[in-house]
Amino acid sequence: MITFGHTADGEEIKQVTLVNKHGVSVDIITLGATIRRFRVPIYDEEIRDIVLGFDELKHYLSDDHYLGCVVGRYANRIHKGRFTLGDEAYQLDINQAGNCLHGGSSGFNQRVWQVDSATGNELCLSLFSPDGDQGFPGNLTLGVTYSLSEDNRLTIKYKATSDKETLINPTQHSYFNLDGHNANSIEQHRLTVSSDHILDVDGDGIPNSQFISVAGRGFDFNQQKAIADALNANEPLIQHARGLDHNWCLKQKTKHEVSAYLTNATQDLELQVSTTMPGLQIYTGNFLPTHSHGKNNAVCAQYQGVCLETQFYPDSPNHSAFTTPTVRAGETFISETSYRVVVR
Repeated sequence: MITFGHTADGEEIKQVTLVNKHGVSVDIITLGATIRRFRVPIYDEEIRDIVLGFDELKHYLSDDHYLGCVVGRYANRIHKGRFTLGDEAYQLDINQAGNCLHGGSSGFNQRVWQVDSATGNELCLSLFSPDGDQGFPGNLTLGVTYSLSEDNRLTIKYKATSDKETLINPTQHSYFNLDGHNANSIEQHRLTVSSDHILDVDGDGIPNSQFISVAGRGFDFNQQKAIADALNANEPLIQHARGLDHNWCLKQKTKHEVSAYLTNATQDLELQVSTTMPGLQIYTGNFLPTHSHGKNNAVCAQYQGVCLETQFYPDSPNHSAFTTPTVRAGETFISETSYRVVVR
């Protein structure tokens, strides 16, 4: 464990490195429980860092694109920041297009997490969120455990409890580029997703409770295809979002079954995504600004990374047909997602 930097008020930000016997390593900082580096040896040729990020803390502190962090309490969007639990209505912080995105303007991505334990291949972090935080009810404690296995699987386990019924929908928001964090766009990456439907959404990404079949459309990744094929498809939903930023409704899977495969153009590296969550929000970095603050002076830009965010569906508390994202007082919320890298 090392010091990565200090916040403006002097709070220390720590960095912990997980490593396995194959030399795969993951650097995680306590600001936002953020994955800063995910390095994979590619035979004897190179060690490739496959997530976007920064070298300096100041850029994470000013980042509003959620590079590598855990977001919450509620990942994705809640319409107008409003929802009802029981007979009580709640108003959340509004931070994007009149809606609440990723938990509000002061979400979990900008909090300093506590290190509960750290070993060579496992890191346990926790965060306390008080009643009324960003408008959410209940005193909530969220634990996130990162573990790196010998089969190159980074598993992320979330465990949350609250003293009052509340919403909980955390996710990991890393931008992956399997050619390396300083490589060109992910447009020629190839993607497979086990899903027959996406959610229909309005221009601000809010669902209307309707499901759209992906069959024969740009959204269909049941057979592997290049991300560029979807970006270039004649799909108004994609064109309006300037790329992919949609929720795929995953076919029922156990946590050990793979729901999505991502492969780079040269097909020397594959990422396998497994999850207990019902949805996968795929975001192709449509609004990443062009700047040179990336690691090793890498230039970040539109389509340079793809996020594979496992989560409940957006705006779930306002749609009775969607799986509920609530946890009751005294109950425990648990979810699990893993990202496994395979050198081919």
